[in-house]
Amino acid sequence: MKGISLILIFFFFCTLLLGQDSYSKTFDFGNKQSEIVWSLKKVGDEIYLAVGNSCDSTSCFYSAKFDPSLASIDWYKIHPWMDFNSREIVQKNDSLFFFGHKTDRSNNTIYVSDINGDSLNVWNLPFDDSIGTLLSGSQIKFNDNIVAMGGVNASGNYPPTFLYWLNSQGQTDTVMQFSPGNFSQLFAQGHVDHNNELNVIIRFNHLSPNNSIRYQILKFNTNRELIWQWESPADMRLAGDMPPRFLVHSNGNI
Repeated sequence: MKGISLILIFFFFCTLLLGQDSYSKTFDFGNKQSEIVWSLKKVGDEIYLAVGNSCDSTSCFYSAKFDPSLASIDWYKIHPWMDFNSREIVQKNDSLFFFGHKTDRSNNTIYVSDINGDSLNVWNLPFDDSIGTLLSGSQIKFNDNIVAMGGVNASGNYPPTFLYWLNSQGQTDTVMQFSPGNFSQLFAQGHVDHNNELNVIIRFNHLSPNNSIRYQILKFNTNRELIWQWESPADMRLAGDMPPRFLVHSNGNI
């Protein structure tokens, strides 16, 4: 009985230790009206982040890198022409990809830099702005493609959402649009599962009569074919109406 008690006490003590933060730090990137860290990306021992800002009352974003000990910021770059709203930074080889839209929402844009933050390229994704203004959602690396996803804001209308499939040169191979019917919607996140299939989640907002929220998950194979989909009950509102996040377990559970 003593042995069991000691094991339980040891387990409880270790659980407390593991459940606590090692430390916390506060970083100030300058005199900005607001700062929101949208995404963190660990590459080896390095940690990169994308921060959304309001710079002199205009939307902007900057990229940054911490040193491995998180003691200081190695560098940060301000990009006043781009509004970064993606929840993901994609890393491929020695390049980093940041997805957002231009501050006037005239184009969805992927900004490409090297791992030192120096600019390599800017990819402007094709878009017909007659249907509304862009809302960038997220991006993900899927095989040799980068898949960018998002939606469109159009007052009083129910515009489509989109998936852009881009090759390594930034060329758009395929654009998929999904018409929502009586819902406005936004592709919020993607996840590649253990079967190498792309899962994406959509947030639906039924504007009338009761402003209900629901979600849909779509699964694509490597041929970009829709092979499975699931939709939540009629109203599945998350706290604060935040964009949904999800993971796919190795057993296939979502």
